[in-house]
Amino acid sequence: MALYKVSSVIAKVKILIEEANDANVITEDQLITAVSDAQKWTAVETGCYTAWDTITLTANTVPYDPPTGTSGILGLQYGYGGDQGVRNLKRVDPDTVPHAPDVDFPYSWHYRGNKISVFPSLPELPADRNSDLSNDIDVLFAKVPAALTALTDDLVIPDEFQIVVPYHVAKVVAYKDNQFDKAERFQAEIERLTKVGVAQYTKRGISPASESGTPS
Repeated sequence: MALYKVSSVIAKVKILIEEANDANVITEDQLITAVSDAQKWTAVETGCYTAWDTITLTANTVPYDPPTGTSGILGLQYGYGGDQGVRNLKRVDPDTVPHAPDVDFPYSWHYRGNKISVFPSLPELPADRNSDLSNDIDVLFAKVPAALTALTDDLVIPDEFQIVVPYHVAKVVAYKDNQFDKAERFQAEIERLTKVGVAQYTKRGISPASESGTPS
């Protein structure tokens, strides 16, 4: 169950700033849009809203299209077979072409320009050599939530990230009412909550548990 529905975010906003009760300052539809935008901002900023999908290896290929709706790539996993099991590919700097011990398996990756680069380029696919192997790599990616459009809609980002959403919306209301001091106080609260909670889960921190676990 979500920590907040759109309606409960708006209810908290009206406690935080009374002007949210005034339709001359902000209408209900505008408040709903503000909640939706705040959730999207939080998801993109932190990489907290994630899903799994796959990319399929192609012979002699390095760049691959990411899953639809990707805002960031958090990790790639591949099943190397036998006692090697499923392991994380190593994330590398986009400006490097990493060395690989052989060209039998994928070992490394980076993400740039809306492309996932997988190294090394394989002249022969794993499943062509061994029917027990797969040509699919599992991809953990961050995505942008769909728009919230109704008071009854649930927020979909994790609960610990939802706590900042009312403050984002309250800041919007304060700006619309030209209450810049209040807007700055709400921004300060967003930053405080971010530093003690959300920041530790940012997309730079959400990474594979082990990035060096590929076979050697």
